Amino acid sequence: MDDDRQHKILLAAERLVAHYGVAKTTISDIAREARIGVGTVYLEFTSKDAIVARLASERHERILNAMRDASQSQGSCHDRFRAMMTARVRAFIEVADHGAHASDLIHCSCEAVQNEFEAFKAAQRQVIAEFLRGSSMSGDFAIHDPDLAATAILRAYATFTPPLLYHQTFSNLFQELDLMHQLLLDGLSHR
Repeated sequence: MDDDRQHKILLAAERLVAHYGVAKTTISDIAREARIGVGTVYLEFTSKDAIVARLASERHERILNAMRDASQSQGSCHDRFRAMMTARVRAFIEVADHGAHASDLIHCSCEAVQNEFEAFKAAQRQVIAEFLRGSSMSGDFAIHDPDLAATAILRAYATFTPPLLYHQTFSNLFQELDLMHQLLLDGLSHR
């Protein structure tokens, strides 16, 4: 494997998918965009799905990192929860801002992306559960089952998650998100 060649292929695929979408991008298109032969693409990746999965995984990892970073920020547990969940939504939007079909790498009908999205959902559930576990241990939140609570939180934030997130206008999105935080945090706090 050649890291430079892989990087070149991934960049070419990323540009094409963002513009044309996963379904309309072919290995031949990627090779042409990367200025290499089709066979060379196959030396680095077994299929278009392998390329798409790698790109999707990278995007999902960016979102997870944004959540992790925000959960470690300064402030109260309430502030850090808000920051974590807002960073998540901002990261989803940022990914979609890179082209007409850039959001396809987060969520679309392509099996490779769907598989990566499922892995992402499990990973974000863990990020949230770990945050809740720590917040419960410190006495800030009253959570008996952080894993179950993380699942419930993600269900509550479903409209702030692809695909629903990408099918709404963003004019009041962050006001609605702040209200969701407030509603949820009032229920998580010790009384």
